[in-house]
Amino acid sequence: QAERQLELLGDGYALGWCHLARGWYLWLLGEVAEADRFSLLANENLAARGDRFGQGMSLNNLGVIYAGTDQREKSLEVELKSLRLSEEANNYRLQSWTLNNIAANYDSMGQTEMALEYYLRSLEAARRIDDREQMVTTLGNLGLASIHLGHLEQSEAFYAEAVRIARELGSSRLEARALIVQAVGLQTDTLWSQSQGLLRVARA
Repeated sequence: QAERQLELLGDGYALGWCHLARGWYLWLLGEVAEADRFSLLANENLAARGDRFGQGMSLNNLGVIYAGTDQREKSLEVELKSLRLSEEANNYRLQSWTLNNIAANYDSMGQTEMALEYYLRSLEAARRIDDREQMVTTLGNLGLASIHLGHLEQSEAFYAEAVRIARELGSSRLEARALIVQAVGLQTDTLWSQSQGLLRVARA
């Protein structure tokens, strides 16, 4: 109903943000096709009005949708566009989110060295605005990528920093998340190494 009223009023900017919110909500509900459709509509509306931040957000959401449906290359394509827009908008929070998603795509595609580079850039963006919750998330991802590369001491350092920040925030939720990611990462390290070995053979 709100979208219909905005259409009648001709408020394309507000309609774009309404589409953006609806697309994300539909994704959380598991309505993938509709989430994709509304996120694309949001991107179209916000791009037409020169809203680089809004357009970057819509592309970031699309990247999450594509990654969640195992369309990694498509996800990477839109996330790289989102990164460019977030840099033009000078929005470090969106930059950190997008860099994190780009890194996750590279990691899932077996390009873990590249993933590590983007995770470090995500961490730096989060630090610039003191987004400590995002820092904990990114440090956990850095720890996991380091495990994939066999850098266990480096991984331990990343997880230790994540736990320290979580404790400073007084967040048992963030602390537990970091510890769980570390435990799962260590337990699956052997399986990861085996799967990446098979991937390299298949590409040869």
